[in-house]
Amino acid sequence: MKGITVVQKVKLFSDQDDLGEQEVFISLDDHCGIWLNISHNGYEMSLSLANWEKLIALSKIARSKIIRSKISNGL
Repeated sequence: MKGITVVQKVKLFSDQDDLGEQEVFISLDDHCGIWLNISHNGYEMSLSLANWEKLIALSKIARSKIIRSKISNGL
């Protein structure tokens, strides 16, 4: 399968210095379109690019709801 792999080091936890690895493989020749194979510290997931973009949009909605909730509760 043709594609591109990108790897980066990330902190496992914000209060620790231990590093883990994130890896994204983008498939370029899948007959179903562009697919992402995602690995985060050993946990793997595969999503179409369209569904990945929807997941990111959903996380932004959730984050804004959390921020609005904190503001309205005076936190």
